[in-house]
Amino acid sequence: LEDDYIKVRLKARTVHLPFEEAVKWVRACGRWDSKEEWEEWIEMGEGKNTYIPSTPEAYYGPGGRGGGAEGVWKGWDYWLGTGKHAPKRKDS
Repeated sequence: LEDDYIKVRLKARTVHLPFEEAVKWVRACGRWDSKEEWEEWIEMGEGKNTYIPSTPEAYYGPGGRGGGAEGVWKGWDYWLGTGKHAPKRKDS
């Protein structure tokens, strides 16, 4: 029985959130300012969410499981909420 369970778990595909939902999660965390910081965090394995892909540009890009033929990936600034996608600050 245990062997059967292990086989099923190994064959199970990981299910990640749809792109925009994953973006919301990443931005809400607000931990990363660059692709390099994201990759370091993934490499360390700290707090990794099973619903968020480690390599989002591959997963959501063209041909990726979450992106379809055309892909939905919009770049690292969009993913992280940095650059022109950073939240607008309200001046006091």
